[in-house]
Amino acid sequence: MTFFVSSTPGGNGGNLGGLAGADAKCQALATAAGAGGKTWHAYLSVAGTNAKDRIGTGPWYNQKLKMIAANVAGLHTTNLLAADVVDEKGTAPPGNMHDILTGTAADGTAVTDTCTNWTSNAGNVNGILGHSDSSTGRWNNAHASRGCSAANLVGTGGNGRIYC
Repeated sequence: MTFFVSSTPGGNGGNLGGLAGADAKCQALATAAGAGGKTWHAYLSVAGTNAKDRIGTGPWYNQKLKMIAANVAGLHTTNLLAADVVDEKGTAPPGNMHDILTGTAADGTAVTDTCTNWTSNAGNVNGILGHSDSSTGRWNNAHASRGCSAANLVGTGGNGRIYC
């Protein structure tokens, strides 16, 4: 396994403890699933850092060992199938929790809506979300959240999950 969506929220709303906190969450979940023998990074962008530059060169396989993409270019041009986007336990996120925090444009580059670089759970800032069940290539960039509080994320259609 080299790609999964977290089974639980990454933090307190959009406050993930920055990239370091999100990376630690990915590492802990992967370790609990028996895949902690490598360094895990969250697929998140912040000001000055693109998600696509944090995740290695591929290939990426889900928990079921299905190849998601062979390389970075493929990851950002492939329509990920909902059945292939599973958590570290092999379970698809519930349909009403399909919004995944990314702060990222479709090409993997940073955007400005990142819940203040993943350090804020305020209701007056936003984060860009992807859809884990998208069939149109919007897995990493579907829309902005209504805010960065846990309630805002639930109200938008998520609960603060992240891609790892």
